Amino acid sequence: MKQRFIATICMAMLGATSCQKADVEPEDTAILHEKLHGKYKLLSASSSEAVDSNNDGLFSTDLLAEEAYLANADVEIRILSAQQQYTGGIMGHLFVQWWQRPYVNPYSTSAGNTKAGYVMQAAPEKFTFDATTQTFHFTPREIPDPDWPAPVSVTVTANEELVVVSKLPVYSSTIGVHFVTVTAHYKRYTIVT
Repeated sequence: MKQRFIATICMAMLGATSCQKADVEPEDTAILHEKLHGKYKLLSASSSEAVDSNNDGLFSTDLLAEEAYLANADVEIRILSAQQQYTGGIMGHLFVQWWQRPYVNPYSTSAGNTKAGYVMQAAPEKFTFDATTQTFHFTPREIPDPDWPAPVSVTVTANEELVVVSKLPVYSSTIGVHFVTVTAHYKRYTIVT
């Protein structure tokens, strides 16, 4: 009798926990969707080292001043429901940072006149939140891409802007294409993805 009573209590607790989680999760997802889902415009981007991307002979860490093409860079965040999140055995929402990747054509260079061409590029990253929903935790890829790594960190500020720290490729007239640490600030401009 005592074992039956304990089993009944355990089953009731398990059922209550399951119901409670199912009831809470859609609300949490809806709140996160309202707060973060959408597309974000690049406000500023600074690099860990000064570069001369526009071949004017002046070096700067302000990438928007050096690289006019970055005006089109943005971030997309997709807050997914519990059913949408679970794909390939991995839970997570989606984060996509669009960035203009520089390429140098070796056949079009001459002394002092090397210029880079640019292609908009991104890779979707699955992520989860920490308990405060202020910091993203990225799910490691099955096959890492050294040419396009996941962001080092993403933080949501008090005014719901994003601070994204990434290792990204930039072009500089003296070094060519190389990776630097970029700290970029983004502001949401639409909830439509």
